[in-house]
Amino acid sequence: MLCDYHVHSTYCDGKSSLRENVESAISLGMDIIGFSGHSSIDTSLYCMTREGTKSYIGEVNSLKKEYADKITVLCGLEKDYYSSDDESDFDYVIGSVHFVTDGEKLYDVDHTPAITRGIIDNLYKGDEMSYCEAYFSTLGKLFDNVKADIIGHFDLINKFAEKGIAFDTKCRRYVSACTDALDALLIHNVPFEINTGAMSRGHRRVPYPSPDVLKYIKEKGGSIIFNSDSHDAKNLCYGFDIARDLAKQCGFRSRIILTQNGKKEIDI
Repeated sequence: MLCDYHVHSTYCDGKSSLRENVESAISLGMDIIGFSGHSSIDTSLYCMTREGTKSYIGEVNSLKKEYADKITVLCGLEKDYYSSDDESDFDYVIGSVHFVTDGEKLYDVDHTPAITRGIIDNLYKGDEMSYCEAYFSTLGKLFDNVKADIIGHFDLINKFAEKGIAFDTKCRRYVSACTDALDALLIHNVPFEINTGAMSRGHRRVPYPSPDVLKYIKEKGGSIIFNSDSHDAKNLCYGFDIARDLAKQCGFRSRIILTQNGKKEIDI
């Protein structure tokens, strides 16, 4: 089955409308497309507004009915740890962390390499591991505020690893912070996405999470799901062949898909 649950539209920071995405999904022969607009955060320009979220839900549900004989359309939300949006009107929720904070202001971890370097230098006095620890500490607390059905881009802070912001992922402090977050999330028995979004936007040649993270998830009995984090209809299911190869290399033989009736496990 060809399914993609991490899809953004013009309701947030995507380039394509909901309808354009659905039409593209049908042309690709997809079985399921799940939309995942960014939950509202007042200080973030790329998120849906609260009023926009209402319109988004209405339009997705309208498209569900219109295209029911051609494709399954699901209404999801990518909810950030720092968002207070209600989750009750959605078919599923992707739980993510996009920010670190100094207690007063949110700082975007995946905007540009230059912004990331500025955060490390100014907020953490150049200590890269303190930055990584802050991110993973927040991610480990995700379920305090988000009832997630999918864990989004677990090691998002490595988005720019090929663009000059490469952390020492073998460092004791990094490994400790990373595994603590994984352990805190794995107990909730929800899949971690293999995310190809940074590939389609030219930031990486490989998906995240890293092989080390995926092997740990597999070792601990966790599960995976494939998502494109698409911001353009042409990038639906982008690089899923690479995601599949990576999953197999890390020991996975199955993946999770979400349906209108819940989740199920199928062969990769």
